Amino acid sequence: MNIFKWIWEKISNNFISFVKEAVGKLTQKLIVELKEFAYDIVRDLSIKDLTDTEKRNQAFKKIKDEAIQKGIAYKDSAIYLLVELAYQKLKGDS
Repeated sequence: MNIFKWIWEKISNNFISFVKEAVGKLTQKLIVELKEFAYDIVRDLSIKDLTDTEKRNQAFKKIKDEAIQKGIAYKDSAIYLLVELAYQKLKGDS
């Protein structure tokens, strides 16, 4: 095996592992810091006369705006996960 190829594979594998871990931690931070806020938003939207898609989109926007205001890094998928977790909690509370 070419030594440069082997070195490149080692470096890239370590970098990929690092990125995966960092993204996981960012998602955890978003969920921990905004879970109550997300629950309140989802609860408030649940009684509005909107479609489920409109509720989800509004919840996403409000949570994203809050994350930006608080300086919390996020990915869209993490916010959608947070919306779903809040919705599941609301269903369990009902």
